[in-house]
Amino acid sequence: PIVSPEMISYKQDSPSMDLKIFTGGIPSEFAASTKSALAIGDDVTLKDANFAKNADGSYTVNIFPADGKNFSELTKDNIELPSDANLVLKDLVKKDDGSIDLKMEPAVAYQVTFESNGGSPVDAQTVPSGNTAHYPAAPAKEGYTFDRWYTDEACTSKFDFSTPITEDTVLYARWMANIIGVKLHGYEIEHIGSGYHLKMDVREAIFEKDTAPLLVGASGLYKDKEITTPLTTAPVGGETYYFAVTLEDAHGQEGHPDVYYTDKMKTNNDASAEEAEVEYVSLTRSPGGKYATVVFSYKPAEIVYSFEKGADASWEKGDAEVQYVVKRNLNDEKTFGLFDHIEVDGTALAVSDFTAVSGSLDATLKISFLETLSAGAHDVKIFFEDGVAETKLTIKETAGGDDGSDGSGSSGGSNGGSPQTGDSSQMHLYLALIAASLLVLLAVTLVVSVKRSGHGRKRM
Repeated sequence: PIVSPEMISYKQDSPSMDLKIFTGGIPSEFAASTKSALAIGDDVTLKDANFAKNADGSYTVNIFPADGKNFSELTKDNIELPSDANLVLKDLVKKDDGSIDLKMEPAVAYQVTFESNGGSPVDAQTVPSGNTAHYPAAPAKEGYTFDRWYTDEACTSKFDFSTPITEDTVLYARWMANIIGVKLHGYEIEHIGSGYHLKMDVREAIFEKDTAPLLVGASGLYKDKEITTPLTTAPVGGETYYFAVTLEDAHGQEGHPDVYYTDKMKTNNDASAEEAEVEYVSLTRSPGGKYATVVFSYKPAEIVYSFEKGADASWEKGDAEVQYVVKRNLNDEKTFGLFDHIEVDGTALAVSDFTAVSGSLDATLKISFLETLSAGAHDVKIFFEDGVAETKLTIKETAGGDDGSDGSGSSGGSNGGSPQTGDSSQMHLYLALIAASLLVLLAVTLVVSVKRSGHGRKRM
């Protein structure tokens, strides 16, 4: 009900210490003032008709206290106006009839505009002078994460929403490009200093949306996933090692965005290496989002070289050369390129002792070398950069019981010019020379005998 002055009792003895006013906006124009209001407890709802517009542009509203209340101790500071009233309380006048006159003026208001920088639009706010803007709902932008609002276009100065607004203000959204993984590909192990590194030909961040490349660094190999104990010996096939990839926010560098390291980095990595398994282990992000470290495991495959031809071969004089064909269990096309040398009984062969051509590895021991080996079993090892193939070679004795060697494993030494036992070709030559010598001696003897006989007849 509307309370008029005549209805007010002057026997209120319970002071109203606070008054909260509910209204919306500056009241509409009206010709006469209705000097009354609806009061409920210590709250009051004012309608446009409750306001009287003064000649100076201000407004006056008269309010009576609720029944059983009085405004004797009410002050201007205890009156709360609605935030959207766009009014400023200038004065409070207590009347003889127990009511109060509140004088209000239109507030000076400023616009707070939100520049979303490619994100979804954000409504501007009209804020009375000295009041604060409220934090709006965050805008959205595909492939990016919203950071916060800044007072400058470069997004270097953060805006504090507890700051009173005293002028028109433009705020700028800062976006961070979402990184959802790491893409890398290793192709070989490199020995640097005392450590070992996985050389990479691909090493970059994976963004949710295409953007400029981001600096990505990689550590050497470590024995532990905490990246504390460097690997100082060559990696062994089948063993697991670890390395860390570090991403650095290049904020401020031309062409590079601010970045946000998302949880997708735990499941969305594209990491691989030649002849090895590479798997995600952990993700660590710095509190400020400037750095992120992803640890990966690296497990090289076990490389096996096997003989396709020539394993446990045997040879005797008169046989053809000994041929070995060696294959690699992974990427056999690399076999010839990785070939290093051949050893027999721990001694490296000279390049003149064998031939080697591609086609896996096709290596042939020459007869000239085979003839230097003593009868019996010999260890043959064919070395590659990442492995070795091992077998036995048996040299058989010849039919004459001699293998053509001097017993030391080599036939390269001198024996005074006489043929070696068991060498049939040299023995035949030796016998032929003896026979020829005997024939010459016999012929000379006959000639001498004939001449002597002739001389005897001539003297007779």
